[in-house]
Order: sequence, then C-alpha cells, then structure tokens
Amino acid sequence: MIMLKDVVRKRYLDRMLKFKDRTEFVKVITGVRRCGKSTLMLQYMECLKDLGVTDDQIIYANFESNEFSEVMDRSSLFNLISSKKNEEYRVYLLFDEIQRIKEWELAINSAMVDLNVDIYITGSNAYMLSSDLSTYLAGRYVEIPMFPLSFGEFMELNGYIDDRDKRFNEYLSRGAFPIISKGFDDESARSILQGIYSDIVLKDIVQRDGIRDGKLLDRLVRHVLSNTGNLTSPGSLAKMLNHKNTGTIDAYLSLLCNAFIVYKAERYDLRDKHVLLSQCKYYCVDMGMRNAILGRSIADTGRLVESAVYLELLRRGYSVMVGKYGDMEIDFTAVKGDEVKHIQVTESLLGEDVRAREIRPFDMLKDHYEKIILSMDANEGIIDGIRCQNIVRWMLDDGYYN
Repeated sequence: MIMLKDVVRKRYLDRMLKFKDRTEFVKVITGVRRCGKSTLMLQYMECLKDLGVTDDQIIYANFESNEFSEVMDRSSLFNLISSKKNEEYRVYLLFDEIQRIKEWELAINSAMVDLNVDIYITGSNAYMLSSDLSTYLAGRYVEIPMFPLSFGEFMELNGYIDDRDKRFNEYLSRGAFPIISKGFDDESARSILQGIYSDIVLKDIVQRDGIRDGKLLDRLVRHVLSNTGNLTSPGSLAKMLNHKNTGTIDAYLSLLCNAFIVYKAERYDLRDKHVLLSQCKYYCVDMGMRNAILGRSIADTGRLVESAVYLELLRRGYSVMVGKYGDMEIDFTAVKGDEVKHIQVTESLLGEDVRAREIRPFDMLKDHYEKIILSMDANEGIIDGIRCQNIVRWMLDDGYYN
C-alpha cells in the first residue's frame, strides 16, 4: 500500500498566518472530528519555524494524547503554558482538542492577560464557542471553520491529475475525510467512516450532553441524512419519527449541528428580505459518511452533488441560505460581504423542460447579482445572462488548486 503524504491545507494556513502575532485574539479552529485539525496545527508549527520561531517559543499539545493526560484542569494547563514563560520573546501556544480540559477558558484568559503569548486552539464542538468562549473571551477570538477535503485537496492528496469526472464521482462516494484518501479499499473506508460517526455521536453528543435516548438520536440522524436537501422542520421530523416532543427533536438537531455532523441552511425570502424560520434544509458534513451510514443508490447522486456544492461554498467563506421568491426556490443564495451569488444545482441542463425549470426562479429576481447554474454538462456558456458552468471545473476553481 502506498502511503500518501498529507496535503497542505493552504486555505486554513493562510487564514492563521493573517492573524499571526495578533495577540488580542485567540484563533479557534473548529470542525468535525478527523477533518484534519491536528495535522493543520502541525503544519502551522512548521510554518512558524520557517518564519524564524524557535522550538523554545512553541508549546504544542494534543489533549487527546496520553502524553498530556496529567493536564486535566485550568491550573495544570496554566502551569504548562507558564513552563516556557520568557520576558524576552513571545511564546506560541498550539492546543488541540482543548475542550477536554476542565475550565480551559479560564487558563487561556489568564494567559492572554498575564503572558506574552499568541494562542491557537482547536475543538470538535461548537458549544465551546457559544458557551465557554463567549463568557470569558467575548470579542477576543476569531473562528476559523475547517471542513473535510475540498475536491481540489482530494485530487492533490491522491496524486490524481486526470479523469476528473471519474474522480469527482469517487469523491461523492468515498467522501473527503483525509484518512480515507490513504490507500484504503471501499470496505475499509466504510468501516472507518462508521467509526468516525460513532465517535461523534457517542463522545461528542451522547456522553458530553447526557443524552438519554441514543436510539432516537440515531434515528433522527438517519432520517435527516436520507432527506438531505429537502425542506424540513422539528415539527415534521417529530411527526415522521412518531415522537411527541418537538422540543426534544429541536434540541437534538442543535447538538448535531454543534458537533458539525450536519449543517443547517435556513430559507431567505429574497423579496421581503428576511429569514424564514418555518423550514430549513440540513446537509451532512461529508458525503462518504452519509453513504457509509445509509448506503448509496443512483437516485442519491443529485443529493450528493447538491451537498458537495453547499459545503464548497462554506469552505470558500460564504454564508449560504436557500433562496425563496414567491413560490419559487433557488438552491443557494451565497453571501460574503457585499458579494452575493444565486446558484442552481442540477445533474444536467439537457432538455427544454429541465432548462426552463432551472431558469424560471431566476426570472423572478429583480436584483443584479450573479446567477449561476452548475451541472455535470461539459458545455459551458451564458443563457439569458445566467452563467452555466460544469460542477467539476467549478469545484476546482477555488484559488487553491492548480
């Protein structure tokens, strides 16, 4: 078996480097388990050394490692931080899975106040942002969301240079967790993905949050993933699962989002300019994980392609909503600063009926923002001011893949 070198996660390294020595901010890298946060920290450590930072100026700790098993609370964490205290130079703190340390946020806050440190931390649950960090570090942290591999990174890690359509289908089937791209056959890959899923559900949700009904949670995940891209609500999900308490379903959905196993796309009324709270869509963080849990059929291709586009937009830094105008729906309205894109996703535009269906929602819009239809078709061009682009080429056109 050929052991493949880890791909350089340039997108995230660039963001970390932009905040290097901005000591007024803690840099927080968040993302689902096994998406590459630990490797990213090691790569960033090498970047620091290339920039002249010495080993004596770096404290790196992965708190899932037995090496740091004695660091259990804020006191022992602060002692670790203070071990390289020096008035003459700055110390760089790189802490992986820090949420395992009791009251870690107090130690980090003290370090920011008392020491000359530049702090980078990772975590696999968004709860640390909404609760732990917001209490003590409000306005003093920057989140860097991390995802499994982009298609470009997937191509690079596997050493692929051709057959891009074939490789994209492989990407949709096997998914984008870096470990899956290291020579494992399909059966082994499925076992690994099922194990990652179990770790997330058991460690990051059931155990951490004291969930009593693990079977209900598992049924909910499976139902949400099987209906990827469909409008839904806690009430409709409770009905489908024959569960009386909508509040429980709503709370479980929040826990799934906090663990980054699913992402929520809210609907946005493009005519009246407000978020619609009645229904939304959920997308799995990784297509391969979804396939490992549910299996994959030919009928799933459309859902997987739509999911891949949604996740890629998040990677590129967009806030992504489902656009609504009257009774028409646009797959994605993506916003980044002043930039807005309206995007339709379809397997093919071939056929007058299909083309008319995909274009019709755009005809309703009165704004002048970019309108795009992504499909698997080879032909590209402009139709009535709408840019039609091949999905595979669009996935690779991210500025980080050559």
